[in-house]
Amino acid sequence: MRGAVILSQTIYRTIKEKIECGLYPVGSPIPSCAELCKMYRISEKTARRVVEILEKEKFIETSRGKRPRVIFKRREAEKSGSTAERPDYEVIRDISLSARVFYYPLLRYGLSLCTQEDFDELETRLSCINEMTPACELPGMLRHFWRFFVSKIGNAMILRCIDSIGYLELVPMPYDIEFEQFYREYLFDILSKMRRGSFDPQEELDIQRIFLRGEGLPPMRCASTPASLGWPHSISANIRKDDAKISAVYMDIIGRIVSGEYKQGDILPSHAALCKEYGVSHDSTSRAIRYLRELKVIRSERRKSVVALSAAEIPLVWSKLDIKIICRSFRSFIDALETVSLTIEDAALLSAGETPAAEAAALRGAIGDGLR
Repeated sequence: MRGAVILSQTIYRTIKEKIECGLYPVGSPIPSCAELCKMYRISEKTARRVVEILEKEKFIETSRGKRPRVIFKRREAEKSGSTAERPDYEVIRDISLSARVFYYPLLRYGLSLCTQEDFDELETRLSCINEMTPACELPGMLRHFWRFFVSKIGNAMILRCIDSIGYLELVPMPYDIEFEQFYREYLFDILSKMRRGSFDPQEELDIQRIFLRGEGLPPMRCASTPASLGWPHSISANIRKDDAKISAVYMDIIGRIVSGEYKQGDILPSHAALCKEYGVSHDSTSRAIRYLRELKVIRSERRKSVVALSAAEIPLVWSKLDIKIICRSFRSFIDALETVSLTIEDAALLSAGETPAAEAAALRGAIGDGLR
């Protein structure tokens, strides 16, 4: 029940932000309950709760047999001093910096995997954007355009990380027709450079520079609140995938026994420590420990969990585990390695530029000592 309440509040804030940004202008419909269920993978009860909150806060109005429509007017927010007119530039800066370190190198690599057929497909998508395109639909279309290149890498973890940054949700305020026309032309120009092989994300795709119109950086904000930057599909997934969280705990503990970090007779950390380390609830750690007891990997002594098996005995446990769990954990490990390999160089270069000379010299000395 608590998870459903958190989920409904998170989705409410996401839609509220989009209304305040102008992505859902006054008079336009928002997704119906059925569409919300599909978009966010939630139950009908949760979707109705989201609509009820939006109506109670006077963002929308509902009527029988019709989709909910926006009644919130931006000028009313201006009179009342709404925070919609006060974007957090520190958040915008952090998101843009994260994109420079993480998103750009992945975009560059995904772009190298594209064929001419891929570019033809993207051009067809862009051609669908015209003056008749509803304003509330354009950000999603643009987001899918940029996400296309990262999806070419075929790494689910990378896609989740990209979504969580929030860079692809930055929009100018107000969100107007001038932005639509400008950005449509800009994308066609970028696509042309991609075909010629002259597009460099680091030089071209700087969202703070794109929107400079001779007056400095215009007001910008995220189309979703920071709490919901995980994007719709991962919001409910993070709440619902309890089994994945539990398996991550007990698979990691088994792995630490195999590596020798935990030896036979060692006492495992407390539930509080495990919750903090793995970022899960007490219920998840309890269920993971209970499963390890059933496998006889650990035993209870004086209300403490003690490692019962040595590293040499662990292979006998593998045959009892669900093969899907093992494959999922291994795939996550491989995805993580690929993510690091594609982003570590840019992150290190940026960090190096901010590192004082004395610290750099000390690091060189420490590395030299380790290599001797």
